Amino acid sequence: MRRIVCALSLPFLLESQAHGSEVFGRFSAGVFTSTETFTSNADGVSENDAQNFTGRAYLRVADIGTDHTEFVGDLRDNYDLFGALNATQSQLAPSNGFQSRQLYVGNFPSKSKFNYEVGRFGLSETGGTYTDGVALQRRQSDSTRVGVFGGLNPFSYKDQLIEYQPNATDWGAYYAYAPNDSLQGRNYFINAAFVEQQYNQDIDRQYFYENFYYQWGPKSRLMLLSYLDFAPTVKVQTASMNWDQQTSLKQVGHLHLLAVDTVTYLRLASIRSTLPSSAYEQAQVYWDFSQGRGSLLQPMLTYGHRELDQLSKTEGQLRYVMNDFADIRFDANFYGGLRNNFVSNDIFVGGGAGFYSSKWEYSADLQYAQEAYATQTLHPITVTANATFVQNRELFYTASVEVAQDENVTIFASFLKLTYRFGSKELAPLRDGAPPRGSL
Repeated sequence: MRRIVCALSLPFLLESQAHGSEVFGRFSAGVFTSTETFTSNADGVSENDAQNFTGRAYLRVADIGTDHTEFVGDLRDNYDLFGALNATQSQLAPSNGFQSRQLYVGNFPSKSKFNYEVGRFGLSETGGTYTDGVALQRRQSDSTRVGVFGGLNPFSYKDQLIEYQPNATDWGAYYAYAPNDSLQGRNYFINAAFVEQQYNQDIDRQYFYENFYYQWGPKSRLMLLSYLDFAPTVKVQTASMNWDQQTSLKQVGHLHLLAVDTVTYLRLASIRSTLPSSAYEQAQVYWDFSQGRGSLLQPMLTYGHRELDQLSKTEGQLRYVMNDFADIRFDANFYGGLRNNFVSNDIFVGGGAGFYSSKWEYSADLQYAQEAYATQTLHPITVTANATFVQNRELFYTASVEVAQDENVTIFASFLKLTYRFGSKELAPLRDGAPPRGSL
């Protein structure tokens, strides 16, 4: 907890030293709690609880001096009440995961011909790598940039933390093209990079990364993203394609293709999932039929395949969305469908609603299903609710609750977060940490 307090205090200390520069940042503190209660104790216990206290301090000081140098600090802390195994006493003990996510000086992304970063930084142009070292960039034109980077690799695959690792290195080069103005209503950008990561001078991973976006109409666009690994084996680690095509004033078609590795699968799996993590491929096609102002009918088909056990999923769904239902600040959606969900045959229905005002934003979702397995039939109910209160420009609060229940288990999860933001620049809301768990 001491590190959390230090991390949250740092922005105020640095802000006082940066007179004449543009200073902005935020700090947040939150608590996540989850309880799982099982109807049987086949594994010796009937409960599985989790509790985490999190803190984040982010600061950016821009336009320091005549060369427009900037400083960025991003410190995070996660205190896990059940994060370490005490083998002697056969119980879980608290653990603390403090990380300096970013801490660097440089003059990115100024419009100088040559730019640099020195310290610990992340590069989105290379697919989200982190480096304790240096990055050099040359701006070929207003639209084109090329760069190289190298140093120690602080990312730990074991615990997904950014921490000092003396035996791990990474280096690479990237190309970025993003026109400043659109061409006849068309927008596009390209990122491409080659990255090599070593551990004890042996190649740990070597990959090519690309991110491509092209939009040729208000509702017509193509997005491509992929990581093609060359070492330790040749494979596509993660890839996605989203193609949206407007066919008429009232119709838009969508095709989404996805392939993920076992790590990403864990982040996307349902909260009730009991299947082991697996490499996974999915194809999804759906169509938007506009039903008038703010409303649309949306049929959807999904197919997914797990590589580990060769299990597959097939789903058909029909959704009705009302974006301006009853009032301009209220939206709702209703859906239902059938699916062969890897190891069960399901029937499901659900719905959700949202409301916002100048101070409050609410959303809630409810789903009920019947899942027929080989040995039993379950009737899960899943409820989620979210609320955000904006007290003023500097201070806002967020609360989320999720409850999932069936004949075998009851899961209750909640998250509370307080965020304070400050500085001379208006800040857009930022997601902290991983995205919420989805549903494969």
